[in-house]
Amino acid sequence: EGSPQRVIYAHAALALAKIGEAAVPHLIRTLTSLNPGLRSGAALALGHLGEKAYPALGLLIESFKGWTIPEGTPPEWHAASSETSGISEEMQLRVHLTAAFKDENLAFGGQGTFSWAAGRIGEKALPSLLQALRTSESWHIRQGVVWALIEMKALAESAITDLIHVLGFDPRWEVQSAAAKALGGMGEKSAPAVEALKQALGHSVPFVRRNAAEALGLIGEKAASAIPALVQALGDKDPNVKTEASKALLKMGEKVKVAIAPLLETLQQSKDSNARAGVIAMIGALAKQIPNQEIPNIISAFTKVLGSDPDLKVRSASALSLGEFGERAAGAVPVLIEALWYQEPNAQTDAQKQA
Repeated sequence: EGSPQRVIYAHAALALAKIGEAAVPHLIRTLTSLNPGLRSGAALALGHLGEKAYPALGLLIESFKGWTIPEGTPPEWHAASSETSGISEEMQLRVHLTAAFKDENLAFGGQGTFSWAAGRIGEKALPSLLQALRTSESWHIRQGVVWALIEMKALAESAITDLIHVLGFDPRWEVQSAAAKALGGMGEKSAPAVEALKQALGHSVPFVRRNAAEALGLIGEKAASAIPALVQALGDKDPNVKTEASKALLKMGEKVKVAIAPLLETLQQSKDSNARAGVIAMIGALAKQIPNQEIPNIISAFTKVLGSDPDLKVRSASALSLGEFGERAAGAVPVLIEALWYQEPNAQTDAQKQA
């Protein structure tokens, strides 16, 4: 579906990619066009050429900072540019480009297109990309470089030290957030970044905190030293941060048992009912990984909450999580029976499920 022009656009980009190296000089010239549709199409074709697109790398990096029409250009050029720069138009074009290139993960639109293309060049692009990351005064270029490194995946492992530095010291949160994402994408190879990612959990911008939590989870058991920080993140005001912190804790394997004590301490001390409910749900999710010697303390804490916490959702979470321990929660039966008679419906319902 869509206009014939969009279909032609997509197929033209695909054809240029298939023509190969002979098209590169023409595509490089097209990257300097004032028409954003032409530039994006050229970048897409170059990206699918891989290493053969290396001669275009300099212009692709410059394109990371976006396009501004030079002063003194004719008014009609401004009009032509604005007509093709709308997000909705680009998103509609993406449908056809995705179909043409048979690539569900195709980056299209704005800066991301050029980063994707630079990343697809591969290892040969690394020296120039890292040079730009270290020296560029444009945060758009630094962010674009990190996006390119994300596209390169394992090929970018030699950039881990630079990414750690960016995460800790870049003055723009947008670049820091991208760096956390890139580090997570390299999994346990990013173990040297654990300390920096722990620090990023305290960042003032939730996007950075979320990506840091996600990265720690992707690193897995080698990020076990971050467990206390992830437990603290369960009380984050941003729900996405809490979600990623929970996921990360679940990926810590047997080492997660060291989280039980700080989780129970948070449960006892936190004045935030959302944090208390989150801790209870977290422990319930970890039930199968928790050794038997930890169970008495957990059952004691949960039954106390079920009987006396002032917040209904916290008591309800306690009833649900007790059930996750199965027979090991037998000590909680009397309190669950009492909860059946409680007058607030949610706690009754959850207790009935567990009795």
